[in-house]
Amino acid sequence: MYPFLNTWKKARQRGFTLVEIMVAMVLAGILAIGMQSFFAMLGEEVQEFTLRQKAVFLLNGEMEKLYFLFQNPTNDVIGAGGFSTQTLDSGYAPTFPAHWRTGGSNHRILNATTIAGIVTNAEATFSQVDANGQPANEQLIFFYTPPAGDPRNVIWLDFEKRITARVSWVADEMPGDNCYQNGSANQNCLLITLYLDYPFRYQTTPTFNPLEPSMGRINTLVLRTIVGDWRK
Repeated sequence: MYPFLNTWKKARQRGFTLVEIMVAMVLAGILAIGMQSFFAMLGEEVQEFTLRQKAVFLLNGEMEKLYFLFQNPTNDVIGAGGFSTQTLDSGYAPTFPAHWRTGGSNHRILNATTIAGIVTNAEATFSQVDANGQPANEQLIFFYTPPAGDPRNVIWLDFEKRITARVSWVADEMPGDNCYQNGSANQNCLLITLYLDYPFRYQTTPTFNPLEPSMGRINTLVLRTIVGDWRK
C-alpha cells in the first residue's frame, strides 16, 4: 500500500560497507597517532619546564653560597685560611657552552680542600642516601676531577632521576674603590657572574661520569650580583 515505507525500512537496516569501516579505522589511527605525539610533546615540555624551575632555584641558592663565601672569606665554617678556588682552562668540547670553551684566568670553581660541609671530592659522599633512601648530602657541591681536563663543580638537579648540573663563576673587579670589603674601605666591588649548565646524566656505568651530556641540548642560566658594601 505504501511501497516507500519498505524502501525506508531497508535503508535503515543497511549496515556499513567494508570500505567505510576501513576508512573509519584509518582516520581513527591517524587521530590516535596525532594525539600520542601531542601528549608526548606536552610531556617533554612539562619536564623541561620543571627542570628549568629547579635550575632557577638552584642557581639562586648557589649564588647565596658564593656571596656568603666572598663576604666572609674567613670564619668558623670556612676556617682561618679562607676558601680556595680552581681556575678553568680552555679546550672544552664544542658541545659545551661557550663560557667553558673560552675559559679565562678569572673563570673559577670552588676547590674541595678547604670548605667542609659545602664542597666534597668524595663521590660516595655526594651520592650518599639515608636510611629512608633519601639523599643525605643533596646540598653539597661535588668537586669532580675527570680523567682528562679541568675539574668541575657538580650539583644535583634531580637526585631521584639522577640529573645533575654544573656551576662556575667569573669574578670581575668593578672600576673605582668605592666599596667596603671585609671591614676595609676603599676597595673594589666585585661583579660575580654565576653560570649553571644543565641537564646532565649522572652516569655510573660503563664509566663513571657525573656530567654525561646525553640529554639533548645543554641550557645555561646566568645570574649576577655585586659583592661589597657601596661607600657613598
